[in-house]
Amino acid sequence: HVQALELLVDRRNNDGLAIDKRTRAEQYAKEIVLEGLDFTQTERLWNEYGNSSSWNFVQPILAFRLAKIYYHIRDYERSEQILQQFIERFPSSEWTEQAHKFYERLKNRFEVATNTVGIMLPLSGRYKVYGERSLAAIRLAFSKSPQINLVVKDTQGDATVAAGQVESL
Repeated sequence: HVQALELLVDRRNNDGLAIDKRTRAEQYAKEIVLEGLDFTQTERLWNEYGNSSSWNFVQPILAFRLAKIYYHIRDYERSEQILQQFIERFPSSEWTEQAHKFYERLKNRFEVATNTVGIMLPLSGRYKVYGERSLAAIRLAFSKSPQINLVVKDTQGDATVAAGQVESL
């Protein structure tokens, strides 16, 4: 993928090539960055071409992808550094809004409301009855503690939905 990407960047920057072929090379290059690179390849390309003007059309995607990879391997400091660079260097990129949201999420990852209890229950779907009964019991148990805020998330009885709800909590 790395060699293909390097060739596509050269092709995209070839002024003697027809505009449609250059555009297609740019699209393929972006697809490779988004879907074809592993962690080490992404990191190596960023370190090698992160400041190269010929790579400027893929640098925002490369930076955003690298920040997400660092986040997923729990290297929050490097993820934050890359996102800060992204925000400074690419303020008008199509990825800027996502980068800002991701940066806020990263900054707020350890903010905890100590008077809030998160509850995930199947409030719809096949197990709705059990979820509703459990929620009624939980609310009854917490009714004597009005200072505690309950945040209820519906898992719909689905593990995939539940995983998303964990993230939102």
